[in-house]
Amino acid sequence: MKKVVIVHGLGQTPNDWKQVIEQLDESNEVICPDLFSLVDKQKLSFETLAQSFEFYCSKFDQPIILVGLSLGAVLALEYANRHPG
Repeated sequence: MKKVVIVHGLGQTPNDWKQVIEQLDESNEVICPDLFSLVDKQKLSFETLAQSFEFYCSKFDQPIILVGLSLGAVLALEYANRHPG
């Protein structure tokens, strides 16, 4: 089973991906984290968000498929750039 991490954009929530998730292949595990809850109590900036997202993704023990929109796409690209595998 592949893990698909769907990343929402600025001004969105994981719920905005609900209809998309319903259309995806059920053989994949789809995860849609709330980006801003990942930052916890740190000062919110792109760098802290990117670091928090990188830490979140590092917890998976297998390769993940990243899908993002707007800010989520930038974070996915940043992560892929730092972790080409």
